[in-house]
Amino acid sequence: SGLSGPPWGKKRGPPPPHILHYHTRACGRDHHLSRRRIEDLFMAFDDEAVATASIASVHRAKLNDGREVALKIQHRGIDSIIAQDLDNIVYLAESMYEQEPKFDFRGILREWCNETQKELDFVHEAQNTEAVRANMQADKSIGVDVPRVIATNQIVPTRRVLMLEFIDGVKPTDLEALHQLGVDNAAALDSISAAFAQQIFVDGLFNADPHPGNILIDRRTLRPVLLDFGLTKEIPRQLRLAFAKLLVAAADSDITGLLSALREMGLEDASLSNPEEAMDSVRYMFRDAKPTQEQRLRGASTASSASDTSPARGSSEGLGAAASSASSAPSAPSASQASSASSTPKLRKRGSLKNTFRSTSVGPPADE
Repeated sequence: SGLSGPPWGKKRGPPPPHILHYHTRACGRDHHLSRRRIEDLFMAFDDEAVATASIASVHRAKLNDGREVALKIQHRGIDSIIAQDLDNIVYLAESMYEQEPKFDFRGILREWCNETQKELDFVHEAQNTEAVRANMQADKSIGVDVPRVIATNQIVPTRRVLMLEFIDGVKPTDLEALHQLGVDNAAALDSISAAFAQQIFVDGLFNADPHPGNILIDRRTLRPVLLDFGLTKEIPRQLRLAFAKLLVAAADSDITGLLSALREMGLEDASLSNPEEAMDSVRYMFRDAKPTQEQRLRGASTASSASDTSPARGSSEGLGAAASSASSAPSAPSASQASSASSTPKLRKRGSLKNTFRSTSVGPPADE
């Protein structure tokens, strides 16, 4: 990929000029420029993307001051394609409602369509990234990192281009790599759980796309790194309190508290005719997903045998990844970022909630 040796050998040629759009600051005003030569902006640029998916590609680069960055570049014309897809799915939902009114997904789709449009604005994503980063840094005990948004005198975030610090990390699902690095999987999972609990219940601003492709384990610090804040949601304080009450009521099998929490969340008529069913549904959603001892031992054995039989991987073999996800769309994971599709352990219906938030290392599923 041209990344061997500082500054990764010869400079790579620029991508097609219509892809890149930059702002430059001059005389106190921002001027939009396109087709600017990459050699003027970067000491090195890898035109082979380290991550690619439906909305954008991520390229590794080095600024003239020596800083390594990840450049997230939106695909040309993707906004029109997504707009057409959204129109199609809204049409299908309206048709379904006309035929079967009990299948009314229009409210869900309205919110989903609005949020998907925001994911196409990388200025919005940059603001979200900086806000969540500040929140995570405010509590050092959480133990996760968020990449910095990088801006220079010549490059600042635009709707189609976002530059972040480059994080050399491994996927949280790559057990072999984690074992070689000496990562404490349980501690990492504790930190990730604490980070999302902080975002949802305390800060009220959270990454709403928390799949494994949007998380890395930093090779240098061995700390989890949260990526891709294109889909980030705010939760008002009253709704946060009601959601917390919902979890506590479900854990305590408190039907009265559960119905009260649902009303405070705006679900006035939800399951009031059958409160036991509402309790069963909520407890199932927050069931204990802890893997069995046999699964954990099998996972540890798999990682150990893989490290004994496979050569150690260097950073050039794909364990490093950019500090931003190539796509904010959860439905289209990238080829280089998406984790290997391992199923989750079989879950017990209506299991005890006492250990719901206890983090454990995850082994392969029982039927693997």
